[in-house]
Amino acid sequence: MQAVLVANAGVLLSGCGVTVLIDGLFHGRDGEFSGPMPETLRKMERGEAPFESVDYLLFTHGHSDHFSQEVTAEYLVRRGAKGVFLPPDCGTEAGPLLPLLKSLGIRHQVLPRASGLALELAPGVRVRFLPVRHLDRVYWDTPHFALLLDFWEKRLLFTADADYTVERFEGLGRLRAVFLNPLFFHALRTGTFFHGGFLMDLLCVYHLPFPDRDRYGWLTAARRDCAGWPEEKGLPVLLTEPEQRLRL
Repeated sequence: MQAVLVANAGVLLSGCGVTVLIDGLFHGRDGEFSGPMPETLRKMERGEAPFESVDYLLFTHGHSDHFSQEVTAEYLVRRGAKGVFLPPDCGTEAGPLLPLLKSLGIRHQVLPRASGLALELAPGVRVRFLPVRHLDRVYWDTPHFALLLDFWEKRLLFTADADYTVERFEGLGRLRAVFLNPLFFHALRTGTFFHGGFLMDLLCVYHLPFPDRDRYGWLTAARRDCAGWPEEKGLPVLLTEPEQRLRL
């Protein structure tokens, strides 16, 4: 299996003959976190490596640093997909995406807000949408999902912007990799606020700015947390470079 960093919490997963893109289609803007690089978006639209064939598009929530109706629609016109799965705030008739999906005949679903929906994408490849609260009181009403993916014996968890002060993520079994944002990673390392736990091989810190856009020292803080992390609890990996690849 391989993971490729697209942007922020945007990750391309390939394994078992299936390729899944998570939170990877939106416009990059200067700000606290990085969007897809223009060259990465061009590769995606042209189907150049490693984006030759993307089967499924998955989104955790509708915030603009994870999802854009317009960019997703532009991509689907050029490349298509086998399926697209959207949280409630992504799947509105007000934008171009749902009418396009219907006209193209692409399998799609707007997920119920409280759903723990599980889907089989291919033999041995499954995804479960875990409804979890978004971090920060301002965003508590935002429909938000963590994604639990099984590629045969390898189980991956993408927590996106989950509120680690209330979510515990228990009972998930052995995880090949857990993807956490830097705030969640810090809470896990220090034992503050987060009261759950993970049994994992890899701890992947994502939703970080690319190095040339790190205005606020997120990378320095994440490196400091990595230095203080006991590797017997899982090997920490920072995902910081455009199209950085990780073998899972």
